[in-house]
Amino acid sequence: MQQQRGLAKRDSVTDLEMARTAAGGQLGQGQALMRVGGQYQTAIAVQVKRDIGSPQSPGGLVLERATTEAVLLGERYFYGWEVNDRQGGGGKKGIEGVSVDGAHMLLRAWGNSVVDVDVVEATEDAFTFKASFVDLETGSTVSRLYRQGRTAPPGRYDEQRWQDMQFANGQSRAIRNVICSALPQWLQDRCMDAAHRSLERQPAPNPGERPAAISTEQSASIAAAFAAKLRSSWGRDELAEIATAIKNQEGMMRREEVAGLRDLYRKQLAAWEQGGDKVAEGVFEESDK
Repeated sequence: MQQQRGLAKRDSVTDLEMARTAAGGQLGQGQALMRVGGQYQTAIAVQVKRDIGSPQSPGGLVLERATTEAVLLGERYFYGWEVNDRQGGGGKKGIEGVSVDGAHMLLRAWGNSVVDVDVVEATEDAFTFKASFVDLETGSTVSRLYRQGRTAPPGRYDEQRWQDMQFANGQSRAIRNVICSALPQWLQDRCMDAAHRSLERQPAPNPGERPAAISTEQSASIAAAFAAKLRSSWGRDELAEIATAIKNQEGMMRREEVAGLRDLYRKQLAAWEQGGDKVAEGVFEESDK
């Protein structure tokens, strides 16, 4: 009991330091590192109270700020992909949800709230995080656990770098999950609608900005090279760099191939967000038909 209270008070030790210590210390001996803690908050006086409107005019400034930024985020507000519909006749069905970027935006728009995340358990095959959402204005607290599996690094990553990335990804997803659990669903839904509408309003590329005749072979070669890079990349920053490069080369590819690359980018980003597997070969070719 005394040891548990001591672990709960170790706020000066960062999560990353704790994980690294665990990986080389107790975990190397087959033991698990446990951290026990709790967090409760009473309502406090705030300088600027949250404005969510009234029954006649719901949302208020919170909704205005959130939907405005959802439009700016566009497809970065959400993740979406297709899965096999085992209960609906064996076809495909789409799933989507709020991304890590979208959750951070919602937290800012809601205001007067904080999110704290701790390592609850670190074993040789997974990190378990406890994320807590605390509404300072109302005193309400919501906590969620998130388990981030630890896998062997791909060939081009060293062991420590890959473990750090998995640790950071787990924290981000734990934070995203608790924010989406704590904030009202109507706010998330309205922002999802705004993000989708922003994509629908984007104008099609101007044909005048493209070469008069784009070689089919050249276009296919460029698109195939980008598709290979997207499939081999993993993580928000890497994928964003390739997406920027694709945008700079749009004029050298046919529109259907550009659309296929965008679809592949979204699926790869969604797979990373959800901790799933990389997109398999053939997805780009299928989306191009």
